[in-house]
Amino acid sequence: MQVTVPKGFSAGQSIQVQTPAGQLLQVTIPAGVAEGQGFMISVPSTIPVATAVAQEPSTVKVEMPQRVSKGMMPPASKVAMGNGVQAFANFDDIYITQTPKGCFQEMMGCDANTEFLFGTRSKPPQSAPLGLNGPTGPPIYSLFYAIEDSSFCCRYCCSTARTSQLNMFTGIDENGSQVMSYDRPFKCYAGSCKCCCYQEMTFFDYDSQPIGSIKEQFYCCVPLFTIFDEAEQPQYRVMQPTCCGGACVDCCAEGLCNCRIPFYIYGPDGPLERTHELLGKTPSSEKGSRNGSMISQITKIWAGTFSEVLTDADKFDVEFPAGATPKQKGLLVGSVFFLNMLFFERNKNQEN
Repeated sequence: MQVTVPKGFSAGQSIQVQTPAGQLLQVTIPAGVAEGQGFMISVPSTIPVATAVAQEPSTVKVEMPQRVSKGMMPPASKVAMGNGVQAFANFDDIYITQTPKGCFQEMMGCDANTEFLFGTRSKPPQSAPLGLNGPTGPPIYSLFYAIEDSSFCCRYCCSTARTSQLNMFTGIDENGSQVMSYDRPFKCYAGSCKCCCYQEMTFFDYDSQPIGSIKEQFYCCVPLFTIFDEAEQPQYRVMQPTCCGGACVDCCAEGLCNCRIPFYIYGPDGPLERTHELLGKTPSSEKGSRNGSMISQITKIWAGTFSEVLTDADKFDVEFPAGATPKQKGLLVGSVFFLNMLFFERNKNQEN
């Protein structure tokens, strides 16, 4: 059987294919075989059941694993996947849903470890009302899954400044292959006019190699963050839209009464002004778009009255900049966890 190397893959990486007979097989791309080239594999008589895959002439589409519940298999998205951050290669946007895990604990003022599901804007992930695997079964449309690892004492005493680690996997739980990990040390709470102890989070690929970080910068009025690569070279700057000469956050930047809280993505240098935000690939005619494309941004979306009032389950939409590499996309996805801890967990904790 001949296998064609899909776009974004290279020698030494593993891909999963489906034989004409419907069997499932994971193979490693041999040395000397480049993207778009083919190589032959032998098909054994029996293969352990794994991830379902469909083979096409120029790409390999991977159907993410889903857990069977009540005799039914939930639907899943099919996208080309690579190892680690290469899994983000074919996405122009990511939609992130924080599950209502430990919602009863949250109503009593004590947060559980946070957990997230990832889909796309066209197919947002959907989880059970009472957590990852509630009475309605496992989540659907989940491309990735992330879970925080932090102690109860740290969450209770340090709240949003806590030390924590986060691991991200393919599929609906930690049984999938690892995509990335995130490490956040204890730092002073984010605030204006600080001169040291800035908030930060470091990002690692699936093989524990550092790929970059996001760090709080000095600011007077509106919080500013810079995303660096592993060599400490700035890649992006993230800041909310401003008004009044940069002195205030522009609450009407995304329109009135739509409950959207945007963080715009800018280049590593240049002015931090409107019309200088980076553009994404997604065409749009919505307010705030430029040149027929969406502005690249991380946006907190209204999660619904129940989730917003009684739980800490937030929703985020990430529009990647045009031309962003898989590594840069991974850094932006990790920045969502960072911003969520700094701003949106704190708001709910203060309300409690």
